[in-house]
This record gives sequence, structure tokens and C-alpha cells, in this order.
Amino acid sequence: AVLNDDAFVLRFFAEDRRDRLLAVNFGADLRFNPAPEPLLAIEHGGWDVQWSSEDVRYGGAGTPPLETEDNWLIPGHAAVLLRPKEGL
Repeated sequence: AVLNDDAFVLRFFAEDRRDRLLAVNFGADLRFNPAPEPLLAIEHGGWDVQWSSEDVRYGGAGTPPLETEDNWLIPGHAAVLLRPKEGL
């Protein structure tokens, strides 16, 4: 799903709550609020970062959670792979 001119998400649906969500943003940080995109929705608990191109191992600044109290903040010039929160 295209979020704007610079950002999109891909959702990989799997059994047993093993879905993955890939967010790619070629532009500046994106405050996606409201977030009407159905692919972002998850039944219980939300998403955790599994991998990020902004990881400090790659010289990045780190990646905070993309879901915030103000909805979604997708970092600019980055790709982030999300998985369902564990323990739910």
C-alpha cells in the first residue's frame, strides 16, 4: 500500500501470528496520522521492530517503535521490518 509519494508498506500474512510488515520511506520522517491504512492494523498488541536499516550496527541512529500514542511515525530514508509483539 502506498502511504504517500515517498513511502509504502508491504504486509506478509502468515499463520500463527507470524505476519510481517515492511515499511519503506525514501523521504523525510512521516507522521502518518490518522492512519487509515488497513495493512497497519493488527488484532492484538501492536508491532515490534524486527530489523531496521537505521540500526546502529549499520551506522544509523537506531529505530524507535513506529507505532506511537500519536499513531505512526515512519523514519525517513529507512526500511523497517515489523513483527507482532510477543507474549500475546
